[in-house]
Amino acid sequence: GLPVSSGRTDAEGHAHFAKLDELRREKTPLMYVVTRGNDQSFLPIARQSQQLDLSRFDVGGLEEDGASDRLSAYLFTDRGLYRP
Repeated sequence: GLPVSSGRTDAEGHAHFAKLDELRREKTPLMYVVTRGNDQSFLPIARQSQQLDLSRFDVGGLEEDGASDRLSAYLFTDRGLYRP
């Protein structure tokens, strides 16, 4: 995709952007991408219709008692015990 906004951090490491919720259709933001030197990271914007699937497993969850701020989930791993 193409950037819809860009910015730089201030001395405290904060970046400020214009309101993004008015962007529509192909300009609807999907994620924040952060670059420093040769390092790059991204953070998906949590919208139900545009979530990224970051798992190779069929995973999901249920909103608990209809409360949108709580999620019930079950976790598993692809192998047994993890040791340090």
